[in-house]
Amino acid sequence: MFFKQKNFVVIVCLLLWILLFVGCINIPCELTSDLKKVNLKLSNREVIGLYKFEEKSLNYAIGDIGLSSELVLKLNGKLQINDFPTKVFTHESYDVESYKQTSAEGTWEISDYKNQKVITLDIKFDRKFNQIRDKTQWKIYTKDNKILLYYIFGDIDACSVARLLKIE
Repeated sequence: MFFKQKNFVVIVCLLLWILLFVGCINIPCELTSDLKKVNLKLSNREVIGLYKFEEKSLNYAIGDIGLSSELVLKLNGKLQINDFPTKVFTHESYDVESYKQTSAEGTWEISDYKNQKVITLDIKFDRKFNQIRDKTQWKIYTKDNKILLYYIFGDIDACSVARLLKIE
């Protein structure tokens, strides 16, 4: 009798462990499969310009509210965001203003992180938000020979990713 109970306990523990492991697996959204890492010798001049949300980002995470959004990176290290969804910079569940838009200014800087180029945006918002992330680090990729900025702002399993494509 003791032997059967011990086997049962072992089986239940094993099943619970398997369920826990399977529940923590990242389900990919295929949001990087079409991207290439940029050359580590990327210069500031190559990234300056106007960026808008790319189609996959609008479809998966941002929605129509991002259609008019813009990020402008200027040569002097300054940036401007226009009509940007605040949920990219806030913890959505804590902020009732998450689905509204905001505009702001700030600075940007390129650096290397784990053998990849990244851009750090330091944004100065005009108004206060709950759980604000005013300093964010975006990975730099290319798509169809254009610069693309990539930032995970929420649950990756829910495909909460901002992808900004350089327009000009």
